[in-house]
Amino acid sequence: MAKILIIGNSSSGHAAVAALVHKGGHEITVVSGEPFCAYRKELLLEYIAGTKKEKELFIAGDDFYRSNKIALIQDGEVVRLDAKRRRATLKDGAKLAFDYCVIASGTKVPLPDVPGKNKDGVFSWGTLRSAQAIKQRLDITHTACLMGDPLLCKSLAGILRAKSKEVRIIASPVPVDFAADEFVEWIDSLTVSEIIGEGVELRAIKLSNGKAIGTSLVVCTGPRLASTDFLKETDIALASGFVVVDNSMRTNHERVFACGNVACFQQSPVVNKDPSVAGAEGALAVTTILTELEGSQSLCQQKS
Repeated sequence: MAKILIIGNSSSGHAAVAALVHKGGHEITVVSGEPFCAYRKELLLEYIAGTKKEKELFIAGDDFYRSNKIALIQDGEVVRLDAKRRRATLKDGAKLAFDYCVIASGTKVPLPDVPGKNKDGVFSWGTLRSAQAIKQRLDITHTACLMGDPLLCKSLAGILRAKSKEVRIIASPVPVDFAADEFVEWIDSLTVSEIIGEGVELRAIKLSNGKAIGTSLVVCTGPRLASTDFLKETDIALASGFVVVDNSMRTNHERVFACGNVACFQQSPVVNKDPSVAGAEGALAVTTILTELEGSQSLCQQKS
């Protein structure tokens, strides 16, 4: 029985887990950065729109992990990975030993590096936790400001407009099919220089030309960066922060694999992979691991 550690619980991470469960016989530990079971991040826009209920987002429930004897660490964070000693260290100081590790930590959207970025009402897009908070915040929001990824801003603006919210988009370039109206304005020649509020509460954003826009909701949708801070002290090969893998999803360390949005081939990151592609990569990583384990077992049997 091998100890297999999965870092991340998105589409690729869960696909790796499912492949391991299908084969059976190994000790599986999953570290999730959120307090949820695996869910479909691609459905978060529909969740905000109200066309998908929260329960419809989940790929698996508590019973899946319990019945398959999977150790799911929720709200966990790996802060260091020692590939040579095959050990991961969590934020709380706990250490997890592994025989194989699959990095499926995905990407993240950092808040803009401007004064006031930590005000209540300022969110990064991409997690169910932030989507829950955004949805709740809409109850007190008249004007929302979106910044970052132009296509995602456009999609989110359409949802907010349907809820009779005024939207200001600060992003570049403007999509060719965007049409402004009395609810939605696109500002592509300026940037946000400050987030203004009273105490911790958001009140407005200030643009680079000095103009202020009153708002009670700011959503940052990009740029997306690889969630690989825990690899900074390792010699695992990275390209622009993304984990470099070969065609079997293996890194430059024999027992460490990566898949999904955090992984890249030949140093060319693809930030927003289709969930089916990310899932296939997770399954491929596990297939490679299981093939090696079966080969090692057969070799041991022959020697005995």
